[in-house]
Amino acid sequence: MKIRVFTSFSGQMADGRPFSVRPKEIVDWPGGEKDARRLIALGLAESIDDEPEPKPEPAVVTQVQDSVESYEIPPISPGARKLIAKNGISDEELEKIKPTGKGGRIVNSDVLQYLKDKNSRTNGG
Repeated sequence: MKIRVFTSFSGQMADGRPFSVRPKEIVDWPGGEKDARRLIALGLAESIDDEPEPKPEPAVVTQVQDSVESYEIPPISPGARKLIAKNGISDEELEKIKPTGKGGRIVNSDVLQYLKDKNSRTNGG
């Protein structure tokens, strides 16, 4: 089986003769087809025979950890971005801002409302 290796290999063939292969060199692998397929599976070589090597099926996630939560920050208008930076609002706090702008965008009034609500909570009002 002909393969192109991605790294250097050297060793001894079954009959005792030494062999050496340089990266990107195309060789008829001396270890046989089974050994060559193992190198391909490990990502150390690629097949250059006429028939392409079968691609492994992609892994399918069957279980998701409940403790992992993902949150994507919505788009933010330039004015709201300035207010966020000026007031030192963290990414964690951004998750608490309810976007009311077009397409779910955070706009100035959303940031101002968040700051007003935050101040009333800290001032007990």
